Amino acid sequence: MISKKAISLLFISLVIISCNDYKRGLKKMENEDYEGAEKDFTLEIEKNPENIDAYRERASVRFKLNEYKKAIEDYKIVLKYVPNDTTVLSDMGTANYNLGNYYEAISSLSKAIRLDSTFYKDFQLRGNSKYNLEDLDGAREDLNMAYKLLEELDVFEEKKGDIYYVLGAVELKLKNYKKAIEYMNTAVEFYNSSNVSRLALKYFSSQANTYFYLAYAQRKLNQDSAAMVNYSKSIEINGSNSSAYNNRGLIKRDNKDLYGAIDDFTNAIENENDSTSLGIYYNNRGVTKEKLGDKEGGCDDWSKGKSYKNSRAASNYRIKCN
Repeated sequence: MISKKAISLLFISLVIISCNDYKRGLKKMENEDYEGAEKDFTLEIEKNPENIDAYRERASVRFKLNEYKKAIEDYKIVLKYVPNDTTVLSDMGTANYNLGNYYEAISSLSKAIRLDSTFYKDFQLRGNSKYNLEDLDGAREDLNMAYKLLEELDVFEEKKGDIYYVLGAVELKLKNYKKAIEYMNTAVEFYNSSNVSRLALKYFSSQANTYFYLAYAQRKLNQDSAAMVNYSKSIEINGSNSSAYNNRGLIKRDNKDLYGAIDDFTNAIENENDSTSLGIYYNNRGVTKEKLGDKEGGCDDWSKGKSYKNSRAASNYRIKCN
């Protein structure tokens, strides 16, 4: 028969082992061993399922590992016990945003904002979510608030650029092209004045998109020279942007640079997998080849465009190649 003293010692040993799992997890987090930390927090939870801190920390490492669905599961458990934890609400909103769950993101971020309205990132991501859901007025309001809060902080300028980039995208959707250009130019100024190195900025897709949409708005207002420059800057940062190549090719074709246009349409084709876009690009290159007197090359491209169900390519092929 096991004595009471032995049972007591066994219990104490289990508690110590459990604490060690949690402490090891924290130490591994500090050393950025997130996979190891997740395993230790899981061991802690298995031994002590009421340790809410272990769920919170495991959610954090799962977030860092881009395991957003699993992180959200842990966040929900924490919120059952601590429903007003603003950090957890904010992080869960961010995780949902990263998964494209914009309604869920707005719900979590709104709760966090009601409890603490001083964190710019909550407004920014809620604004971005509203933008993706076509709530453009709501997006504009949240993004302006995010920028107001951000102005008070000592942060890298590209964070301000990110906000102005989406504000410009809002105006672009509303066809307010002059306002879109104003916002996009401001975003560019922030990106260019950032303390982050030029090499690092190459990985900010928003910067490449800023130049792209700036060029798009300028093209709409017949500012072709400026648009050409900014499409080129977008391509310099992101050399796989097929739309930027295509749109720059159209400007070159309009300005009689037919060989340059063909080069751009070819790059657009080589960097695209979407069948609808490929149909457009093959048609555009076919039209350009015909302008150069290469009817056979034009017909070949229209045939390919037709195979991607592009109606203009099919019409060109029917009228000019039979």
